[in-house]
Amino acid sequence: MTSRILTIILLSLYSLGLSAEVNVYSARKESLIKPILKDFSKATGIRVNLVTGEADALIKRLEIEGRNSPADVLLTVDAARLYRAREQGLLQQLPQEFAAERVPARYRDNHNFWIGLSVRARIIAYASARVLS
Repeated sequence: MTSRILTIILLSLYSLGLSAEVNVYSARKESLIKPILKDFSKATGIRVNLVTGEADALIKRLEIEGRNSPADVLLTVDAARLYRAREQGLLQQLPQEFAAERVPARYRDNHNFWIGLSVRARIIAYASARVLS
């Protein structure tokens, strides 16, 4: 699901009038995201420039670059950082129809500043033989 949604986002950005390349700032491990972006470029001919780093460092970079930032997409690892980036005015609101048509409401920000690409399961495991009942 992650690659499909990311492809939709990148294609949508391209259709909004961006050049034949998209700049992605990603806090995801390069070895995990690069194959998806490579497949995207191969399928579309759209070049993806990837900058990777820790989420907080990328948010700081966006802050320093300000309006001159080349970033088109920020991929980070949790909604809390996206919330903080939104509060700092570092994110641009997505068009309402873009979000509503492509992503269920439970996977996007109420104000259309970000879209979730994946969901993690938080699992609690225990040894039943050692847990008091």
